[in-house]
Amino acid sequence: MKVLQVCNKPPVPTVDGGCLAMHSMTEAFLHAHVSLQVLAMETDKHPFVPEKMPPGYLKATNIEVVYVNTKINPVKAFINLFQESSYITDRFYSPEFEAKLIQLLEEESYDIVQLEGLYLTPYIDAIREKSTARIVLRAHNIESQLWERRTALVKNPLLRFWFGVLTEKLKHYEEEVIRKVDAIIPISEYDADTFHIWLRKKDVPIFTVPYCMSLPDKDDTIKPTHRTVFHIGSMDWEPNIKGVKWFIKEVWPKVLDLVPDAQLHLAGRKMKKNDPEYSGDQIIVHGEVEDALQFMQSYQVMIAPLFSGGGMKVKLIEGMATGKGIVTTPIGAEGIHMVHLKHAQIADNADDFANAVVRYFRNPGMLTDCSSNAVYLALEEHDIKKSSQRIVDFYYSLIF
Repeated sequence: MKVLQVCNKPPVPTVDGGCLAMHSMTEAFLHAHVSLQVLAMETDKHPFVPEKMPPGYLKATNIEVVYVNTKINPVKAFINLFQESSYITDRFYSPEFEAKLIQLLEEESYDIVQLEGLYLTPYIDAIREKSTARIVLRAHNIESQLWERRTALVKNPLLRFWFGVLTEKLKHYEEEVIRKVDAIIPISEYDADTFHIWLRKKDVPIFTVPYCMSLPDKDDTIKPTHRTVFHIGSMDWEPNIKGVKWFIKEVWPKVLDLVPDAQLHLAGRKMKKNDPEYSGDQIIVHGEVEDALQFMQSYQVMIAPLFSGGGMKVKLIEGMATGKGIVTTPIGAEGIHMVHLKHAQIADNADDFANAVVRYFRNPGMLTDCSSNAVYLALEEHDIKKSSQRIVDFYYSLIF
């Protein structure tokens, strides 16, 4: 089987959840010995850095990269208010990228062209014209839902109106374009249900594949410090920024009232060490850390205070695999078969969130049970060894 994986940014280095989601599919294909070609956009936010790629990656993926300027242009975005198209997806269209895509399709006969997310769908017509390959949309999120949640948090009335118009156009586009692909691979059952509703009985196969990874082994030589809480994630992503600031302001003082010697450790991409923006009592800001896994295993309770965003939260999967006690929100748990008080604790207000953290501290048995159940869930549903063959089997069913 020959697969062309088309990405809106280089999958590696895996600097954010989108990169991780794309790279997990790359790893799944390579694990199943699929003949793979990766075509990726290089952007100002996500440059192509070959020296930071794993050994053998360039050869295994045959990666080709084209620069695309995806920055939001306020003038074009304003003009788009009076047009029918979706500016949010239009800004990912590039004649140069399309030319490279066509070149690859003319040079090789692919069985599957996998589009990594909605922003690659403007190229569907070019693919249809040049190839008989099955076009599969790997849906990381319901993109219009992310924008709806983002719009709801905007306080400026004019900006909220503008966001609302962009979001409505995006939703209309998203509902229509999914009818043009040959299959959809959503990352969660929640997203799959939405696609089924939108398709209105249109016969497009939907096959849910959760985020999968080569699960990290829990290092039993690293003993987590007692009464410690941590957060790690991309701190240039708005939902993380708002969630962490909410936790520091609304939740952390309540935790300290009950457990005065508790510590909060913060780390992540684009976070400066000792950043005063995240300072507070018993808070240690590590900034960007070289070994995220070691950081995670050094502390006891993982928090994911998310109130917007969508799709599957990759860091939570890693936290589950390493046996962390997890506290998150309903949106944080979205897309993961996480059961409250079995695999984690799920809370949607400051009091409940603080009580959940303290409950882990005061009830070691509960922490052990939840973390053990979380490790099992991660192994059962997110192990790349199990997922890769399921993906390939589904693709063969599309071809034959």
